[in-house]
Parts: sequence; C-alpha cells; structure tokens
Amino acid sequence: MQGRTQHGLVPAVFFAVILAVSCSKPAPKDEPTKGGCDDLFAPPPRGQKLCEEHVNASDSEIAWSSYALDEPRADVAHRYEGLGGHCKDAKIENGNVTVGERIVTVHDANAAGYPSCEKKPSTSQKTVVVISKRTLRAP
Repeated sequence: MQGRTQHGLVPAVFFAVILAVSCSKPAPKDEPTKGGCDDLFAPPPRGQKLCEEHVNASDSEIAWSSYALDEPRADVAHRYEGLGGHCKDAKIENGNVTVGERIVTVHDANAAGYPSCEKKPSTSQKTVVVISKRTLRAP
C-alpha cells in the first residue's frame, strides 16, 4: 500500500510541475518585461534600421536611431502607447512616449520633420519610429 501511495504521489507532483511549466509562457514581444521600460526603447520588432546617429548640443549629446515599419502609423502608435503605459512617469501623447531623457516618436514615413539620414524608408514602409536618448554633459 505504501508503494502505491509513493508511486501515485510522484506522477501527481510530476504532472503539476509539467502543467505549471507549460502554462507559463514568456510575455509577447510587444509587452514589457520585468524591466518596465526596456522594451519601449528597444528596436521595434519587424523594424528595418535606417539610421543611428549622435548629435552634439551645447549642454548634451543626443543619440538616436530610426526604424522603418510596414505597419500603419496608428497601429504602431497604439502599440507604443501600451508599452508606455507600463513605464513609471511616462508622458504619452499621440503614440509618442517620453520617460526622463528618453523619447520614442512615431511618424508617417512619407511626412517631413523627423530626424533622418541618407537611408530612407521603402515605398512599402508606412511608419518611422525614432528612439532617442539625451545625455547631459557635466558643467
């Protein structure tokens, strides 16, 4: 009888462990990880890198990268608003998110006015995401 209890308990515990492991799944790519804002400022999934530059200002340096996406601007903006909602002290406006000295802006690919370089979005790419970080210089 003791053998049956032991054998019955082991498979039950094993099943519970397998069930727990199979039911736990990683967060989808567009949701933030434990780090909160880390995914917000990571290169966008399915984005094609256009530029990566550093700009010097009188009191700071701004590092920025831009990425082109095939998705419509409204869809991309909605995704970034969701990601920004998980960041403490985030300011969210029209798909653009500011957290401290870091900013993500979402632009129509065919619009003017966003930072760009020689590489331009293709005709099939509808949106450009610009991710930037400002670093203040010591006085």
